Amino acid sequence: MSALSRDSAGDMASTQQMRAMERLLAAEMWESAEALGGFLCSASPRLPPDAVASAERARHLALFGDALLGKGEHRRALNAFRQALSVNRLAPKVPTGNNLSSAMGTPETPATPGISPSTPGGMTTPRSSENAAAIVAPQPPPASSSSSSRPVDEASLKFKIGRCHLALRECRAALAELETIPARARTLPVTMTLAKTYRRTGYERAAVACYKEVVRDCPFAVDAIAALAELGCLGEEIRALLPADGNDDDATGTSRDAMSVDGAGTDGHREARREEPQGGSDPHGWLHHLAEAHGAARSHASDVAANHFRRLDDIFPDNPRVWCQLARVHRDAGEVREAADCYRRCARADPCVVEGMDVFASILYEHFPDAGTSVAASDDADGGALGGFGVLSHGFGFGTNGPSVELNVLVNNLLENSPARAESWSAAALYWESRGDAEKALTYAERSSDIDDQHVTAHVTKGYLSLKCKRADAAVHAFKRALQLAPTTRSYAGLVAAYLILGRVKEATATAKACARAAPNASASHALLGDVEAYCARHGGGGHGGAARGGTSAAQGHRDRARRCYEQSLKLDPSCAGVVAALADAHASSGRSEAAAELLRRHLDTHAAHDAGAQVALHCRLGGVLAQSKQLADALGHYQSALAIYPESDEARRGVSRVERLMKGQDPDAPDEEVDDEEEEEDEEVEDADADGDDGSDFMG
Repeated sequence: MSALSRDSAGDMASTQQMRAMERLLAAEMWESAEALGGFLCSASPRLPPDAVASAERARHLALFGDALLGKGEHRRALNAFRQALSVNRLAPKVPTGNNLSSAMGTPETPATPGISPSTPGGMTTPRSSENAAAIVAPQPPPASSSSSSRPVDEASLKFKIGRCHLALRECRAALAELETIPARARTLPVTMTLAKTYRRTGYERAAVACYKEVVRDCPFAVDAIAALAELGCLGEEIRALLPADGNDDDATGTSRDAMSVDGAGTDGHREARREEPQGGSDPHGWLHHLAEAHGAARSHASDVAANHFRRLDDIFPDNPRVWCQLARVHRDAGEVREAADCYRRCARADPCVVEGMDVFASILYEHFPDAGTSVAASDDADGGALGGFGVLSHGFGFGTNGPSVELNVLVNNLLENSPARAESWSAAALYWESRGDAEKALTYAERSSDIDDQHVTAHVTKGYLSLKCKRADAAVHAFKRALQLAPTTRSYAGLVAAYLILGRVKEATATAKACARAAPNASASHALLGDVEAYCARHGGGGHGGAARGGTSAAQGHRDRARRCYEQSLKLDPSCAGVVAALADAHASSGRSEAAAELLRRHLDTHAAHDAGAQVALHCRLGGVLAQSKQLADALGHYQSALAIYPESDEARRGVSRVERLMKGQDPDAPDEEVDDEEEEEDEEVEDADADGDDGSDFMG
């Protein structure tokens, strides 16, 4: 057989093997594809003798890299793609009939999903922060209908290299690679990946520019719409990127209608909206509601956001995503029962849903303990403050000593159905904390943040448990990371708590003010400012052990400012037991015991009926106020009421003991040993008196 015939037979065999490789990749048979790709790469010389051999080896390496990427061997895939990119540049350009080539570079090779070397609507993403938001206008394709390209498309290889770096958590390296993709070669997946990578690395302006380009290219990219809202874009700004709403009157009137939380007067709109998807007259109308809902939620306009999400529920009944987002809105507004009901409805619609279920777990952990296991905020664990950690009035709930059945079932389902999701491990962390094992819970929270560094709830849970474990420095890092991803009032509250525990009053004040600027209508914003002022009143404004600057007048000034902040917070949310207790403390410390007692009684009668933890804590707080004003019998009654609700309350037990000592005329702050000695001496005196009396009566007889 001649050399020419052998070469022809070899080329034919190679072509058949490549087609077989493509078929294996399409069938996602990664093991077989990897084996065949290895054979193909071994058959082609490592140092190609000519340009034709270079083209063949580049194709082999690219296919081999696809197989490794499918298997999840990202480091090996990265090496294969880099070799393919290097060899591909040695190969001659292949003429094509138009300005588009297949992703793998040859007509017989199928294109990789999401990659096309030419995109008319492509954009240039800037490298520097100064011009990070710059957008290059779409450019028309070249006039010529014929062009040439490399055997393997470089944009495809660079995108896959970037994906490998991201899978290996090498975000900077991924960004450096993705930015080299020409603007005209950036398809929708490339732009979306660039947006996420910019956001991870802190280039928010560039991320916003990329997300906007994604929405312009594909208005139905709802995750990009949500990301734009999280990055601070207003609802109107996002709506401007969407196609015009078919019903202009309703689109512009949404904000007015949305001010009604219960949707009064919008029944006609709801019925019309319910028919939209079937009728097809306005396929983009619901996107405007979605954009407005996310924008309002980010601006803490809870009523507006809730109304838009309810309209979406009218259009798409029982959609888990809509109910999950509505639950978050209720949670941020402090409406925990409404939030829990939304999450339960979400789970009924899709029993295997994972999104938002760790937030549901935190609600169950904080507010819905089983009967008999409810505990008021543990004074040993968090310093006795209703908000948590001894320094907060708002932001974190009461917790339980024993896990509730509903929380147990939820965590088991999450770990069984989605063990690789961050939400599952974050929920499991709260379960173990509810069983009293904070250290184990913290390890679960750390695993959750390791799985997905972009998951906000994982960082909030990690920060909360770090404070429980007396690791305030670690909590600062966790809450800062949560605030970078999504500025929520709970993240601000956790960061303020960590700073106050560390005695860093200036940082705590700046964080509380930042929360007030971000959410001026949120109850927690004013409560956090009050917490900082109350801390300064107790510690003299200079951290732990600091001397009061200006003496009593300065402390009283802090208490007055704290009182005003708490009163403003209660105007926005009258149901928050933590703020009520903090305001009562401010009244009592200023000598207004009657006002403090009246406030606590009113809240117990009106708002705390369905929260056993709040009842226990407020009864104890009221007992302390009454004991301070010498109303010992009433104080003892409230401590006993707290013990009737939860017999294991340490705070209530200590209160009963303290009041009983006061009734006996003993020092309530004396150690137990001294009190026991005094009681023994009193018993001996009584016995001696009785003995003297007996002797006298016998003599008289």
